[in-house]
Amino acid sequence: MTEFGDTMTGTPRWSPDSRLIAFDSRPDGHSDIFIVSSDGGAAQRFAQRFTENPAADLTPNFSSDGEAVYFGSDRSGEFQIWRKPLAGGEAEQVTQGGGFTAIESPDGETLYFARSGNKSRRGTSLWKMPVGGGDEVQVAEQLADWSKFVVREGGVYFVACDEEDREKCDMLAYRPESGETERIGRVPRDVEIGVDVAPDGSLLYARYEPTPGDLMLVEGFR
Repeated sequence: MTEFGDTMTGTPRWSPDSRLIAFDSRPDGHSDIFIVSSDGGAAQRFAQRFTENPAADLTPNFSSDGEAVYFGSDRSGEFQIWRKPLAGGEAEQVTQGGGFTAIESPDGETLYFARSGNKSRRGTSLWKMPVGGGDEVQVAEQLADWSKFVVREGGVYFVACDEEDREKCDMLAYRPESGETERIGRVPRDVEIGVDVAPDGSLLYARYEPTPGDLMLVEGFR
């Protein structure tokens, strides 16, 4: 899909219509957000630079209507969630109390985001706020790290680990309608970057130990 050579490129995200892919890369030494077409052919390798700032811009996610891209950036001096229209224009700061990666709810009304000053596994929490702006409310105090949550029609699924024993991790589900969080089940061990939940309830996650690592599937998880 891309040809950036020997540089770190990652966190790809589909647009809602599956025509575009947003991701972050560091061809100039700092992280920017890029957009590439999902169509085949050589032209797809020439990704459009979506942000251009000497700060770190990373972990993009499209809005539910596909008209904007959320991303984490420390351009204000600390990591916050920013949003930029896909059609162009200036990026606007969304969060005030901190944010690293964000995902809109399917109905486009609520923004869920991980709050962490860095990419550390510890000290990360899960928050929400109205898409149009408003109070930032904590959903969960313990989040395994910024990549361990996914937003689906049935709720927000996330991994939380015991601070004293990182081998003890649970998959939890926050139900927006009731405001309650329920334990879905035990994750066999601390998972690595990223989790996903399929429509049938299957959980997909990466395990790096023992090395070199594997993708693990837990069927009927919810």
